[in-house]
Amino acid sequence: MLNKKGFTLIELIIVMAVFAILASMAVSAFSFGLKSNQKNQEQQESTSTLRLVSSIVEKDIRKSSQNLELIHDNNNPNCFKLLDL
Repeated sequence: MLNKKGFTLIELIIVMAVFAILASMAVSAFSFGLKSNQKNQEQQESTSTLRLVSSIVEKDIRKSSQNLELIHDNNNPNCFKLLDL
């Protein structure tokens, strides 16, 4: 009787094919995760920039309105005027 030790060539090829399929799936998932992470970072950066700009505009509006007075226009009841103090 023959004593079988080790693997046949077919068994090794099948294992390598399965490993290659699993590796390609893992690389694909990793690549998708990286793209998703990059997109989220870009969105967070845009949101942060928008909040900063909004804050600056709000401060400018508050500063400019400190020297203004809102009065009702007698000629037009639906209109108000801003007077510089």
